[in-house]
Amino acid sequence: MAKYNELFGQLVQYIGSDPSNLEEGNVWYNSSSNVLKARAYQQGSWSSGDSTNTGRGFMGGASYAATNAALGFGGDTGPARVGNTEEYNGSSWSEQSDMSTGRSAPGSCGIQTSALGWCGYSGGGLTSAEIYNGSSWSGGTAYPGSARYFDGGGTGVSANSAFSFGAHNDAEAYEWNGSSWSASPDMPSTRTYAGGFGTQNSTFITGGQTAISTSITYNGSSFSSAPSINTGRQRFGHAGTSASAGVIWGGSTDSDSDVEIRNTEDWNGSAWSESSLLAVKRDQISNGSGSASSAMNAFGTIRFQPNPTATEDYAGPGVATQTVSTS
Repeated sequence: MAKYNELFGQLVQYIGSDPSNLEEGNVWYNSSSNVLKARAYQQGSWSSGDSTNTGRGFMGGASYAATNAALGFGGDTGPARVGNTEEYNGSSWSEQSDMSTGRSAPGSCGIQTSALGWCGYSGGGLTSAEIYNGSSWSGGTAYPGSARYFDGGGTGVSANSAFSFGAHNDAEAYEWNGSSWSASPDMPSTRTYAGGFGTQNSTFITGGQTAISTSITYNGSSFSSAPSINTGRQRFGHAGTSASAGVIWGGSTDSDSDVEIRNTEDWNGSAWSESSLLAVKRDQISNGSGSASSAMNAFGTIRFQPNPTATEDYAGPGVATQTVSTS
């Protein structure tokens, strides 16, 4: 077996503490902790998060919000479509003012202090829109197309910039500028319960019912094909701040939520790669908060465990200091 110094031309350092200014590929032995360490690439990982107040599925969320300033609203508790709104501050969830109209599967986007929810389902499809300013909801201009519901089909950086896509049995797409809606080109095909991440002018869209794996991007004027995900799915979690970096997780591979999955996939701008599994399978997840490097799996349903309140936090892939093990 080749030795480290034969491969890299240097001996492993024997030092009392971890060095600073590390680079990928560095290897050293920490004599204080008696472990061999290396600076190397590692896949993303999930950890337990803080519990929400009201468990539910088919929610809206602030798609561009940081994980320590998340927002979830609307949803379906099983008995009813609700307007409950919750904010997350990095350590706990707190109840806020309800939406004017309880609804499930709204389109949604924005940040915790500037979010937009539109359309959704409440005994039928809706066209109404509501704007959240960090403390209360107010009416916005109604969606000009037909009544519809999405399950998180929206991207955008605030309540003044949204891209709407992926409605039930429809390829229609619209943009919102803070005061009015304008029609965009239709998607190449229908994508019910698709997911996406990014901004109004840089959106990555993938998945859809039933277990679609193909992907497309939108640049503000037209759609283009993009690399497929590894596992086709719908009603899944998704987060990312541009079309060039994102993460998706969970969802279902069938139309009746009988085959929920734990799979997580990372997008680096050119290819999808498998990452760590969720602790539990989850479907009907809210429009995810966060970025490719830090995302949150909140709300959604688990089969035979309706309306769970537990959450999970995602730390994306990257170079990190690791203990070298022989196991």
